[in-house]
Amino acid sequence: MIFYYTDSTDPYYNLALEEYILTRKNEEFILLWQNENTIVIGRNQNTEEEINRAFVEEHGIQVVRRTTGGGAVYHDMGNLNFSFITAYKDKEAASMEYFTGIVAKVLTDMGAPAAVNGRNDILVDNKKVSGNAQRIYKNRILHHGTLLFKTDMSKIAGALNVKKDKLAAKGVTSVASRVGNISDYMPEMTMKEFISFLSKALLAGKDQVIWEPKEEDLQEINKIADDKYRTTAWNYGESPMVNCKKRMRFPQGELEIYLMLADQVIKTVDFYGDFLSLRSLVPLKEKLTGCPFEEQEVQNALVRVDLEYGDGYFEESLGGIAINQVLELLFEGN
Repeated sequence: MIFYYTDSTDPYYNLALEEYILTRKNEEFILLWQNENTIVIGRNQNTEEEINRAFVEEHGIQVVRRTTGGGAVYHDMGNLNFSFITAYKDKEAASMEYFTGIVAKVLTDMGAPAAVNGRNDILVDNKKVSGNAQRIYKNRILHHGTLLFKTDMSKIAGALNVKKDKLAAKGVTSVASRVGNISDYMPEMTMKEFISFLSKALLAGKDQVIWEPKEEDLQEINKIADDKYRTTAWNYGESPMVNCKKRMRFPQGELEIYLMLADQVIKTVDFYGDFLSLRSLVPLKEKLTGCPFEEQEVQNALVRVDLEYGDGYFEESLGGIAINQVLELLFEGN
C-alpha cells in the first residue's frame, strides 16, 4: 500500500492527482488531502443549481467538478479528504460499505462513535461527518470521502443550494441540522494530530511505501489540472437545449433527465442528479439518442446497455436506479 499526503490545497491539482493515480498507476494508494474554500460538485450535477453563486463569489470560494457521483460538498481547511485507489476485484470487496466501514471504525477508535448510514454517509450521533463516492476505471476503483473535522458550518449552509426534498428525505429541515464536526468529540486534538492518527490507523498491518512523485508525475498532474479541472467547460458545462425535463427523487438519489424531442424522437439526452454513479453515462446517452420517445422503445434501448457493456452496467451508471424507475420518471413523472 502506497501512502501520500499532499500539502497542496489547490482543488484542481488535487482532483487531477487522484485521476492521475487512478488512470496511470497500477499500485494501491491511500491519499490524504485538503482543499482551501471549495465547493466540489458531483459528476452529474448541474453546477448552477447546486451553488449560491452570490455567496460563492463574495467569499472567494472555488468551484470544481469531480469525476464521481453524489452531491455537492463544501471543503475548507477544517475538512480532511481521503482516497482509496485499489484494484477492483469484486463488488463486495469494493463496496461503499467496505470502505466506509474502515473509516468509521477508525473514528470510533478515536472516540467519535461512528456508524455507516444511508447510501454513502458516515454519522456520529446522527450527524453527518463524512460523505463518500466511488468511480470504477477499467480494473481499478477510486473511493473517496470527506471528514468534517472542524469545518465552518456557516459556509456550508451559505454556499450550497440543497433541495428541500433531499433534506426531507434525511428527516431534517436544514443543512446545519444535518452535519457535525468530529472535533466535538476530541476537542484537544489538532488537525495535524488527526491526520497523523488517521494515516497510521489506515496503514496499520500493511506494507507501507511513502510515495514521492517525480518531476514527470508532477508535470502530468498539472497538465490534467490545466486541461480539465481548471476549465469552465468541465466545472460548469453548457446549458443544454431541451424542451422536456423530468425530475424525481428515488431512494438511490435524485435523477433529472433533460430531453430534446422532435417528432417524438429523442434528439439529445442528459442525466443530472446526486445519484452515486460508478460508470460512464455515455452508453446510456448513445442508446437513447435517436430512439422514439415511446415506453417500449426506450425500455428496449436501456436493456441493450447491459447486453453490450455487461450485466449490471446500467444500474452501476445510475447508482442503483433501475430501468423501471427511469421509465416511471420519463412516462409518469413530472
